[in-house]
Amino acid sequence: MSEGKHTPTPWRVEGREIMAMKEREICHRRFAETKADLANYEFIAKACNAHAQDQKTIAALVAELQASTNRLNTVIDSGLLCDDMKRSLQKQNRFNEATLYKTANDKP
Repeated sequence: MSEGKHTPTPWRVEGREIMAMKEREICHRRFAETKADLANYEFIAKACNAHAQDQKTIAALVAELQASTNRLNTVIDSGLLCDDMKRSLQKQNRFNEATLYKTANDKP
């Protein structure tokens, strides 16, 4: 072994690998959960458009869509997602926010 270089002990290497695997697992699980939420958000957005005549229904759906968008932003900002996952969610979130804005400002 050369001077000045540190060779990690096997348990340290294994520990880092385990942590990296756990982080990836968390990332993929969080992404899958968020993608499932996105399907729900899209349904809510469509429901907002379908029930545009009923102001009470609109208010409830807009509130749910806003809460969903906030949860989505929390996941995006968590730092657990890789760049591709983050871009995918941000694209969907822009759609959600546009739908929310349109629905909230449309008058029947």
